[in-house]
Formats: sequence, C-alpha cells, structure tokens
Amino acid sequence: MMAIAMPIFNLGMSIATFYIAGVWVVDLFHDWLWKKTPWVKFNSFAKDRAAQGVMAFYALFAIGLLYSSNWEYGIHDLKIKAPLFIIPLSLSMVLELNMKELRGIIMLFILSVVFSVSCALLVRFHIVDIAFQDVREVTRLFITRISHVRLSLMVALGSLLSIWLYATLAYKKGKHLLFLIALNLYFLLFLISIKSGNGLVILSLGVLLLAFVLKPQQLSWVRPLRWTVVGLMILTAGYVGYCVHDFFNVNTAELEHLESHTANGEPYKHKLYNKQIENGHYVWIYYAPEEMAEAWSMRSDLSVDSSDARGQHLKATLIRYLTSRGLRKDRAGVEALSEDDVERIERGIASVTEGRKFPIKQRIDDVIYELHTYVNGSNPGGNSVTQRIEYWKAALRIIAQHPWIGVGTGDVQDSFDRMYAEMDTPLAEQYHLRAHNQYLTSALTLGIPIALLFLWLIIRLTLRAYRKRQIPALLFLVVSLLSFIPEDTLETQAGVSFFAFFIAVLLKDSGQVLPEEV
Repeated sequence: MMAIAMPIFNLGMSIATFYIAGVWVVDLFHDWLWKKTPWVKFNSFAKDRAAQGVMAFYALFAIGLLYSSNWEYGIHDLKIKAPLFIIPLSLSMVLELNMKELRGIIMLFILSVVFSVSCALLVRFHIVDIAFQDVREVTRLFITRISHVRLSLMVALGSLLSIWLYATLAYKKGKHLLFLIALNLYFLLFLISIKSGNGLVILSLGVLLLAFVLKPQQLSWVRPLRWTVVGLMILTAGYVGYCVHDFFNVNTAELEHLESHTANGEPYKHKLYNKQIENGHYVWIYYAPEEMAEAWSMRSDLSVDSSDARGQHLKATLIRYLTSRGLRKDRAGVEALSEDDVERIERGIASVTEGRKFPIKQRIDDVIYELHTYVNGSNPGGNSVTQRIEYWKAALRIIAQHPWIGVGTGDVQDSFDRMYAEMDTPLAEQYHLRAHNQYLTSALTLGIPIALLFLWLIIRLTLRAYRKRQIPALLFLVVSLLSFIPEDTLETQAGVSFFAFFIAVLLKDSGQVLPEEV
C-alpha cells in the first residue's frame, strides 16, 4: 500500500502508515492470544540496526522538543516525522521478504511512479485541459497530489531500480530491453519537461554508480554502459560550459555612443554600474520609465505597478522582456511588441526565449541568470537556486550561534524568522523558509554532533549495503544522501514516508542480497 501511495498523494501515505502499525499491533496480539511469546518479535528488531538508527534519530527530535519554546510547532513537526519511528519498528518485526516479494514491492512502486508521471504529463502537454503558470505545478493538478520535488526523487529511484530489476530478471535472455529503454526515456521526458535539475543530477549520478556496481563479467552490456555514462557526463559538462559562454556573449557595442534622450524627449536612465544581462543584451540601458509606463497602458489593462499572473512585479517582467527582444524600454519599444508578446508579459513570461528553448538549456540559463542577477544585487526571492543561498546563509548563522545542541525541534522556524530580520535579508516574508538542506536542518535543530552522527549512520548503512551487495538499498541510500543537499527531505510527510519505508524494506538485516551472478 505504501509503495503505491508514495508517488500519488499524502492521504494514502497516512493510511498506509496506520495500516502498517495496525498489522504490527494485531500480530503481537495474535501471538499473545495463542500463548506465543510476543517478545520473540523483538528479536528481529534487535538485529535490525537500520531501524534502530532511524528510530533513535526520531527520538532525538523528541528530546529536542524539551528545550524548545514553541511546543505547538515542535509537536506538529514530530507528527510529520512519526513514520520514522512507526514504520521501521513495525516492519522490522512483521516483515519477512524473499527476493520475489522484494521485487514485487519494487515493481508496484515503479508502476505507481509511472501512473503519477503520466498524470503530470497529461497536464504538461495540455491533453488534460488544466491551466498552470509553472510547469512544476503539474504534479498536483490531475489526480495526483505530490510535490514535484518528491516525485522527481521517486522517478530517479524508480529508474535506477528498473535497471536493477532488468539485471536480475532478464539479462540472460536479453528480453524486455526495449521496454526498459522506453520506460527510462519516459522518466527522462518527465524530468526534462518539468525542468527538474535535482532529479536529472541524482539520476545521472545514480546510473554512474549502478554502472560501476554491476559486474561486467556476467552482464555484457555493463561495460558499454559505463563508458556511455562517462561520455554523457563529459558531454554534459561541455554543454553547460557552452551555455555559460552563450549567456555571457553580450553585444558590448550597445554601450558605445549611448543616446541621451528618446525620440520624444524623455532622458534615458543608463545604469552602467548594473551589468545585468537578458538574452545577450544589457538590461539597464535605454530605460525611459515614464514613456514605457504610458505606452504600456495603451497596450494592456494591467498597470506596470501591478503584478503579472505569476505574482511578479509587472514592470520588472516588462523591462526584461523588452531587453530580451533587443528593444529599448521606451514608447517605441513597447509599441514594437506584438499582441502575443503583450499576452506573454501579462502571464509573467520575462523573456522572449522562455518556452522556446530546449527545456534543459532553459533550466541551465535560468540558473545562470539567477546567479548572475544575485551577484549584481537583485532580490533572490522566487528564484529556487539563489533563494537557497539565502536559506543556507541563515542556517549557518543559526548553527554558529547554537553549535552543540541546536535550537530545539520547536524553534526552527522562529529561529529563521529572527535570523532573516537580523540579516536584513531582501527576501519577502513569504520566502522566509527553512534551510532546504537536511544536513543543515539537522545541525541547527539538534546540534552539529547529532548531524554528524546522522551522516555517519547513513554512510555506514551505505557501505554495508555495498559490502553485502544489497544493490536496491545502495541505490536508495545514495539517492537519499544526494537529495539531502538541495532539500529538507525529512521535513515533509512524503519525504519522511519515502525514507522510512525504504529503510525498513531494503535495509533489514534479514533482507535479501542481490544474486551473486550480477
């Protein structure tokens, strides 16, 4: 049930968690009723180091509540993290899997991921007519109700596990290879179409790991896979370099012989100190705000001082769009816009190139633009990468003030609110969020020693999975370790359920080992 619910909706995860706990209670009651000793079940738990470690981590968060001042927030946080305690405890006592059953659970998970991805793509490509402003919204709009971040993480793991399944089931006869390729291309289409940089990076590194973990002596396609993955990573690095060069390939001739006034006599404001770039043009030259605003009022019912459909300041969107077309920010520039241009600006599209580039290049260019404007003093609010820089700055300052035991489970958000005020951050209040990094969140909540202990636990489990050739567990742990860098994976129900379930299923000491031939 949990394997099916995780990629789809949070309510299903809650029901599955209660079901797992219920099965555990009924099983213990059954043993007691029939005069069997229920304590035998605890012997299995006593051997399960992974379950014990995760439950101990949860217990530390419960202890962290004791020295918090905001108990309401802390209790809510403990409720969200409850699967870290319930699922490992319950499954360590009642779950006994053979290899066939393990494969069955993994297949159900992959099928559920395929279903969720399909629902998202139906919206993304307008087969189902549901409006959206941001492609990342599509994972919540039709049947499924899951964050694009969590679904991308599950897509990456599902793709890696599908390759493992093929290696263990069909590699000798070469059956279903086309199906495997089609499935992974489908997953890749999803990650590209919603511009999930995190998902693509995690998947790429996971495939690289898998290529070097599988044994080439029995799998003839493993060695070519290794070279293919390495080659693709080299090409990717080269492509990123090309995108950076292309972004900063600016028409410097624009700065020569700058005119001082518009054709109608308004003085231009040339902010030469600001080198912000948009589509190869400098943004802050040939700016005539009064003419631009007046001309825009003749083209649109939305004021330049209002917000566009994405909630952005429309004036900023208009300025960027005009620049991207190589037009001046004056009357003539606004009048040169087509009706389609006007509609795109009202929708919050800030560049003529947006939606007209290959999605991967669009995402790379977006990241370069975010960093470029951040360095030039722009507000990072609403930008996923540069926002995180502000989050991490705040988190590191909080950790510096509370290095040993942290701020406590209940005072995390309050500490961020105070720190943002202390930093005088340019972020609007709606963006005063937490660290978006599980390692930093653990350190500022419980202290640096506990964060290091948690990291040591995951690394130790990863090395054990590698040593015992528990490949699914190894893939899951590597995916988790990577996901902890850009996200607070264990601060949401979907992330906690994902982590707790696969820890319990894939890392149980009695769990199955990958057959030696692969």
